[in-house]
Amino acid sequence: MSKLHTAVLTTDPVSNLYMCGHGPGGRLGTGNETTRYQFTCIESGGLGQKKVAGVALGQNHTLAITEEGEIYSWGNNAYGQLGYALPKPAVKDDDPISTIPRQIFGPLKRDVVTGIAASRIHSVVHTATSLYTFGKNEGQLGIVDSDARSLEMQVIPRKIAAALFSSPIHSVSAIDGATVCLLENREVWVFANYGYAKLSFPLDGFTSNFLKESWLTTKYDTAPNRISKITSGGDTICALSTSGEVFTVAVSRRSEGAQDAGTSTTNPKQIRGALSAPFRIWSSKKSHMAARDVDVDQDGSIILTTEVGSVWRRTKRATIKNANVTAAVESKPKDYKFQRVSGLTRVIAVRASAFGAYAAIRKDCDVTRNQIGVDEAGLWDDLAPLLSFHELTNYEETSDDEEPTPRFWTRASEAQGLRKRVLKSKDLEAEITDILQRSLTTPDRTYNMEVGSTLSDVRIPVHEFILAGRSRVLRDALLDFRVKGSEHVVPDLLTVKAEGGRVLVLFQGLDFLTIFNLVLYAYTDSVVDFWNVTRHYPTLAHRYRSVRTELMKIASRLEMRQLEPAVRQMVKPRRSLHMDMELAIKEQSFFESGDVIVDLADGQMLLHSDVICQRCPFFESLFRGRAGGQWLAGRRTEESPLVHIDLTHVETQLFELIVRHLYTDAGEEIFEDVTSEDLNDLLALDELLDHVMDVMSVANELMLDRLSQICQRLIGRYVNARNVCSLLTAVAPSSVAEFKDAALEYVCLSLEAVMQNGSLDELDEDLLLELNQVAHENQLAYLPFARSGRAEALLFERYPELAERIERGRRAKVDAIVLSNKYADGDNLSSSFRAQSLEEVAASPLRQRNRRRVSKEAKSPVMSPALKGKNSAQDLCSKCQMARTTRTCQRRSSPRDSQSKAEMRKR
Repeated sequence: MSKLHTAVLTTDPVSNLYMCGHGPGGRLGTGNETTRYQFTCIESGGLGQKKVAGVALGQNHTLAITEEGEIYSWGNNAYGQLGYALPKPAVKDDDPISTIPRQIFGPLKRDVVTGIAASRIHSVVHTATSLYTFGKNEGQLGIVDSDARSLEMQVIPRKIAAALFSSPIHSVSAIDGATVCLLENREVWVFANYGYAKLSFPLDGFTSNFLKESWLTTKYDTAPNRISKITSGGDTICALSTSGEVFTVAVSRRSEGAQDAGTSTTNPKQIRGALSAPFRIWSSKKSHMAARDVDVDQDGSIILTTEVGSVWRRTKRATIKNANVTAAVESKPKDYKFQRVSGLTRVIAVRASAFGAYAAIRKDCDVTRNQIGVDEAGLWDDLAPLLSFHELTNYEETSDDEEPTPRFWTRASEAQGLRKRVLKSKDLEAEITDILQRSLTTPDRTYNMEVGSTLSDVRIPVHEFILAGRSRVLRDALLDFRVKGSEHVVPDLLTVKAEGGRVLVLFQGLDFLTIFNLVLYAYTDSVVDFWNVTRHYPTLAHRYRSVRTELMKIASRLEMRQLEPAVRQMVKPRRSLHMDMELAIKEQSFFESGDVIVDLADGQMLLHSDVICQRCPFFESLFRGRAGGQWLAGRRTEESPLVHIDLTHVETQLFELIVRHLYTDAGEEIFEDVTSEDLNDLLALDELLDHVMDVMSVANELMLDRLSQICQRLIGRYVNARNVCSLLTAVAPSSVAEFKDAALEYVCLSLEAVMQNGSLDELDEDLLLELNQVAHENQLAYLPFARSGRAEALLFERYPELAERIERGRRAKVDAIVLSNKYADGDNLSSSFRAQSLEEVAASPLRQRNRRRVSKEAKSPVMSPALKGKNSAQDLCSKCQMARTTRTCQRRSSPRDSQSKAEMRKR
């Protein structure tokens, strides 16, 4: 940040620099001097296809460094701070400016720049081992030659202090009166007043030569405390250490007068009082309050963020003394105070413009992005039961088998039961024929096609949409068959004809096992690998090998691109059912075999009842629920067997996304029509969220839980502290609670920011109760015993008699104190000690030491001693005289008394 403009770097691979601010002077780099009130991407000059790694802002110019180490500058060049010369402007008093980024060459042509900094009048560039400065020379450029004071401006970058540093340069910072360097060995060097000096910070805390090291407090962090960051602003240099301490150093700039005229530059290490001693302004014993980032403002005010994410500002105290002072006086540390900035949490970085403006980078809570899960795709599990011989999967091994179990059966397979039963079957054709005859009595399946071979009499019932969806060749053949209404022949492959009210696809010269595998693959994306068990079935080895050859040929002719290479390589086929269906639903002819018409708000859609019943619980209960399909009994007529379903409250564009999800199990790609560029606009983002909400509403009505999860996860990516409550209120009625749980957790973790926006008012009462429960659970998880009363509750729950025993012990102690007080001898004891009941103890001053005093009445003389006046000089003298007389009398006492005292001592 600077006085007149601000820059932001994003994570985009290229063109990641955005700027806004005052345009005149060309400081924005947009190619013109137009003022930008919103952040604009800088693509002019040479930054069009570059990724900017760092940016530095002066008051009227800007520096940028790319990932390749190239440095660009633009803006005002009145002091030569751009690093190159510009032609004089047409107007006499105007300053030369560059409105587009231009690369700085000169001495930097072959160097890789690693860091930059800028002040109002000069710029600083550094490589790993060299430091370059250019701009107006006021002693801060680090030039210590004999003619340093006579040099007014340095237009071309100049390498300075070539042999000064013994360690590579880590970072630099610049203000008008100084240039600050932080080295890799964590040394801090300052160039100011035509000299340079090394700063020494008190990083070890309190030390004393009189204390032994063993007496000091044990340090659990063995890492040394070192300077990790330097920044500057105005006349203040600020340093941040690895332990979270913040130090400041004041820079005083002297005017060029008689005092400096005769100053020698032969010893440039002596800056002659230009720097004050480093002063520690922030140090916390608690790790969560250690400073994480810091920046400096023009008047010495400091903004910092702690490890816990809170933001604090160090500002000047407003006192009457400061208000009356008109002349410039030196500020003292006690003139400042730290005050927390309310409403800012989870802040990881702060910036100051050096002119009263501040910025904070907040890392938002990511629970809504990471904790909303989506169930795995279930397209294969839903369509597999539609297989006409799905009963083959019911296989149980018995111990009566004489033959041992082959080792190859232990191979991992999705349909292991079906595979074992098929390989163990002695007559697969007869077994499947028996299964198909029993399945004819089941009215739940509506097969409208049969598949067979000229070499077998068995016809396997299938669904037309399955075969048409898996093969473009079959899809075209079926379309031509319907258009012509007569038999359609594909030479040397198949024949499509009508037989017995169904469509028959008859393959030429294929083994039954090949047809079996083709149908199995169409429904489940798996095959029975007969060719891998030829060693265990030598009598069928030739047939199994020929099945492999036929299956490769038929897969190639039908353009099943995943089946042919899998059979050729004898591996498990890759899943491609969802991809084949994705291509099929784009053709309108694919839905011509449907038997259900869905009436929508602005049109109709023809669908397949078996698909929507298997994939959607709403349609399954409508067709196959407890009513046995009686809801649709009156909707079928002799003229049209199609069933109409009324969904006229749903628009076609929304239901098309539902259909795509039903047929292909598509996830977030159903919203791929919204590009990332459109989401930069808040209006486009709101439109996207509304669109996803509408889809989720239809999915919730049709009981499509996975689609609701997909919508909620997409919404969760755009949750922030401003819209979380409104989104939570809108999504909470859904039967899927993933978003609600994550959003309540988000509100609990970002409660301060949410309350600052006043968003909690948008929550309903039931949501507030659930939020209270989530907050309570989080508190118990963080402090399961301390300050929660949980330990006592668990103890009394396990031992109910313990509470009575504790109370009995307390009463016994009180009774003992009362009795001892009652029968004590002497008035002094009873006056100095008095038994108190439990109520009096609870109301004692020790219990109430933290309460505010409600009145200023005089204390009771019993509870507080009476005040006595001081003794006068005469009283003190008389007391001394009495003491002296007493000691004399004791020395003159009789020997008998002394003897009796000695006997008493022996006793």
